[in-house]
Amino acid sequence: MQTRMIFVYRGKVDSPTTGFYRGGDPNVVMSSIAVRSAATFTVFGFLFLVVAWPRVLTYVTAVWFCRAIVNAVLYWLGRGQYSVTASSMTDKGRTNYVFQELAKVIGNGVWFGGCVYFFGF
Repeated sequence: MQTRMIFVYRGKVDSPTTGFYRGGDPNVVMSSIAVRSAATFTVFGFLFLVVAWPRVLTYVTAVWFCRAIVNAVLYWLGRGQYSVTASSMTDKGRTNYVFQELAKVIGNGVWFGGCVYFFGF
């Protein structure tokens, strides 16, 4: 479903709900969210089919950790789904949001480290 929505947000496919995207440029924010969602679903689906149960938690937290890193980098660069957010914030708001993204990276890293310790990699 999210793969189809990528094409809807880029104006390539008609949607019965939203119709064709009418605008000069494709909707970058919604396309980025749809790409991230489709990629995450694909990776999680593969992991649940291939990896044994306790160890799958390690790989799921690895995906969360990598996704948090990618989100932090995309926000720092002001690209993808963060292009509008980064450009509309004040310096103080942007600094606060950077700390929030770094907290997600650290938190997901701790979860990943704990799962590696207890379940292996």
